[in-house]
Amino acid sequence: MSGLRETIDSALKQYREEYAAYYASFAQADSPKMRDGNPTVVLVPGIGMFSFGKKKTEARVTGEFITNAIHVMEGASALGSGATPSALPQAGPAAKTEAFSVYSNYVALPPSEAFRIEYWQL
Repeated sequence: MSGLRETIDSALKQYREEYAAYYASFAQADSPKMRDGNPTVVLVPGIGMFSFGKKKTEARVTGEFITNAIHVMEGASALGSGATPSALPQAGPAAKTEAFSVYSNYVALPPSEAFRIEYWQL
């Protein structure tokens, strides 16, 4: 496990930098300030999932959300691999189909829409 600490520190630094760039690229003048730039879920292939929060309950709920998201992705993938339609059906203001990432039958939101949801002012 030599170098594990350095690997973790480097990965966290990269994550924080990428998260700050994500925020900067989509934030508007009236957007809430950037939230904590640390990951709340870490998936380690072959080992498992680690979820974090200010309190145990927050970490547990965060873990439940990602577990449910994984099940949605698995369910969509289980539907089979058909051809991606030329225009993806959407509700609300549409993003161009090219903005979406498609994995088997699972369609991920464009980063701009994910930002809008994450930083939605309630």
